[in-house]
Amino acid sequence: MDKCKDIYTKTLNQFTNLLCKLDTIMLKMDKDFYKYLNDNYCDFKNIGLRFIFCLLLREFPVILSIRLLDIYISEEYPPHYYSIYLLATLFFKFSKYLKESKENIIKFLQEIPTNKWGEKDLLELVSEAYILKNIFIIE
Repeated sequence: MDKCKDIYTKTLNQFTNLLCKLDTIMLKMDKDFYKYLNDNYCDFKNIGLRFIFCLLLREFPVILSIRLLDIYISEEYPPHYYSIYLLATLFFKFSKYLKESKENIIKFLQEIPTNKWGEKDLLELVSEAYILKNIFIIE
């Protein structure tokens, strides 16, 4: 976890950089979806902090959070770096739901609907995020 220590500083420059990277990833993946989210006040530079700061651990049931923490530890990149790919993957996984209404975006931002997920769902998300990380390498 030593790799994370630079993220918890007074200036939080690392968070700003991560959120800019998330914004870039989302834009590169699907410009129309990105525009739709931004048009509905879902700016990743503003809303992403909550998700990145907790490494997405709060968004899953406890047993899956422990599994996700295990995945972060085994990953070669720092957890906060990998979490931006997980968050982007989560948004695209729920893109159909998010496009249904503006209210769904608000509901999603308040509580990502992962409370009924199992390990298989989490591993699928992690696999998709890993692929995304290899496609959109952002330094």
